[in-house]
Amino acid sequence: MKGKIADSVILSSANLVIIGFLYGMPSWVQFLRGPRELLPLLVLVLAFVILPLTSLFTVAYVILDLIRPGMRIQAVLALLLFVPTAIFLASIRLDI
Repeated sequence: MKGKIADSVILSSANLVIIGFLYGMPSWVQFLRGPRELLPLLVLVLAFVILPLTSLFTVAYVILDLIRPGMRIQAVLALLLFVPTAIFLASIRLDI
């Protein structure tokens, strides 16, 4: 198991990329002169469908990696990478 990147770290990093994409999307659409009518639909799908699903899988893989002795350090790293995603999801759900 040494030298292998844990799935939970990959999913946590993917969550951060999705959040970065969500924050930068309005300026990218304006810069690329893309269709503005698709922007709200894309934001809704990413924020309310894709991101919660990847977050659920991230938590499941973190739990599995915490059980495996060789992957515990990577699971802790994945938890640290997951903190901004949890804050983002809480701010969406709680309307902060």
